[in-house]
Amino acid sequence: MDKGSIFDSEDRTEKIVDIYVTAEAVRDMKYRKDKEDLDNKTQKTQTPQHTAELVLFTDGWTYYQSSIYYMSKEMMNWTESRRYCMDTGADLIIINNTEKQEFVKNMSGGAAVWIGVTDSDVEGTWKWVDGRNVTSDGGIKEPNGATTENCAVTVGVPQSVFCELVGWIDVACNRAFQWICEKRISQFILP
Repeated sequence: MDKGSIFDSEDRTEKIVDIYVTAEAVRDMKYRKDKEDLDNKTQKTQTPQHTAELVLFTDGWTYYQSSIYYMSKEMMNWTESRRYCMDTGADLIIINNTEKQEFVKNMSGGAAVWIGVTDSDVEGTWKWVDGRNVTSDGGIKEPNGATTENCAVTVGVPQSVFCELVGWIDVACNRAFQWICEKRISQFILP
């Protein structure tokens, strides 16, 4: 994904933006081109097959490995954080490999941030927000909260409040932390 800069002519402030075109927009553009070619008596045998919409992400969204991520500046509980993500078409981040864990650590600056995992349905059975079971070897570092700690944060650097532990730590869902949203960018093939 290309990153470009947009300059506000009045303030001369720079904003970094990520742009991607969905299949729907590509189909619409191809349809207009095909129609124009037909109108110009040019024979076209292909039928438009994709539609697209232009989506523009700004203000804090970061692209990494086929997804975009947003790290909050404010703090909310787990449910409010998830709702915020879902309102943007994303969800709380799912960490499914060590590279992504390192990405989160770098993005968060080592702060404790909500991740998309909970055991609120069945105590001790940790599930990602997409319904999959947690299978990572790391898992939750100190699942000791029983029914009072059903959500998790990831902690990138030792902090005394977490007994100097680093990794995924179970905490009460009503505590306030920053969070990271994740939105997968669908891949598509152009005709």
